[in-house]
Amino acid sequence: MTTLALVLSAHILTVLTAVTQIPVPANCPPPRNVPVLMPPEAVRMDFKGEVEVSVRFDDCGVVTEAKVTKRSRLQSVNDAALNSSKLMVLNNEQRAKAADGLYTHVISFATTQVPKGVKQIPVAWPASHANPRYVQDNSDIGFKTVDQANKGIHDVLPDAYRTPVYQFVHRIVQVDAPSGREFWLFITSRGITTVAARYRPIIENGQPTVKLAVLCELEPSQCDGVRDILMRGLPFAKAK
Repeated sequence: MTTLALVLSAHILTVLTAVTQIPVPANCPPPRNVPVLMPPEAVRMDFKGEVEVSVRFDDCGVVTEAKVTKRSRLQSVNDAALNSSKLMVLNNEQRAKAADGLYTHVISFATTQVPKGVKQIPVAWPASHANPRYVQDNSDIGFKTVDQANKGIHDVLPDAYRTPVYQFVHRIVQVDAPSGREFWLFITSRGITTVAARYRPIIENGQPTVKLAVLCELEPSQCDGVRDILMRGLPFAKAK
């Protein structure tokens, strides 16, 4: 392709993808897409599917009404998609795509996608903690945001990709810290990493114990649900 053709192609792409700027009133909340975590029932079933939701919104983009327009076979999945959509604040691009006052989007539920060509390495979890006691760790997790933790925590093995253990999108990182071996779990939904969990296997009062610290940036009720699920233990180390 010639240089002129490349320039014209880039220009056409810019025109086609340009978003009409819609005026936004003052004092509006910032845009917000609320990630959807796969319900435990769907995780157990290794569920894959989509839910389509249509929403109405006010002049600020705040969703005022939401309705499931294409259902999955699981009601819990439909409810999760609907509840997430009700908390949205649409950005300018989303509002520009609305038709007759309705913005429609599709929420996909699927298993973790392992990058092609990457060698998976099992999590080296201590055998002594196959069925430990889990306790909440209220100590400083070391990061102010989930994004900082996600970017700042690196596996002890360069370019390591730990074998996924859940059916929702996540990654596990193994770290040799001064306090001992740590394991980090990062949960991502709809392209946004919103949960960072730190696991510290220790022996406390002679019992195998895991100290769990969670940094969550979902809605408070969603964060409570995430903590409850994580406190039940990892798939290979269920809580005692």
